[in-house]
Amino acid sequence: MLNRVWAILLVASFGFLFLLSTAAASNILENPGFEVPDMSWWGWDSVAEKAEGTFTTEEVHSGQYSGKRWLNNPDGFVISLFGQEMGNVKPNQTINAKAWIKSAKFSKGAESFIAIEFWKEGQLFSAVESEHSSASHSWKEYTVSAVVPEGVDLVKFTTILRGAQGSEGVIYVDDAVAEVSDLPNKASCR
Repeated sequence: MLNRVWAILLVASFGFLFLLSTAAASNILENPGFEVPDMSWWGWDSVAEKAEGTFTTEEVHSGQYSGKRWLNNPDGFVISLFGQEMGNVKPNQTINAKAWIKSAKFSKGAESFIAIEFWKEGQLFSAVESEHSSASHSWKEYTVSAVVPEGVDLVKFTTILRGAQGSEGVIYVDDAVAEVSDLPNKASCR
């Protein structure tokens, strides 16, 4: 009888562990390691030809590729970023995001950080940013958490390189993760 109770407890324990492992959050970003040079990561620059980006093998945190953004702007303020839209999120869910960034050649106030942006009717509604760093010549993990507000129709994950007039800088981005807690179903927020 005692062996039977232990067997039932053992089977129940494995079943509970299986449920926990399948309920764990998973990364909702596509191509999080930049391993496939594709359009899952889009680039944007506030001043054309003053900032650019690409996929590269120059510096990687893991794998073979990373994303690279750079700016060289003698004329004024500039922002350069990699971003990705995050579907499958609903209001009041929590997004925990992180990415590894390595910066180089920063000057005159250039800084890097990550952000979760919330958009409504084509306009930026709000954003939550990680800490900002003016230089990190070795790989540094940036993290940010945010709760999806009511009424937004688009959520974006962005890695940002920003600088004032005369700023220069390069960032390498790798191993990005965005996990959503309490993901009820696969419906998109669009």
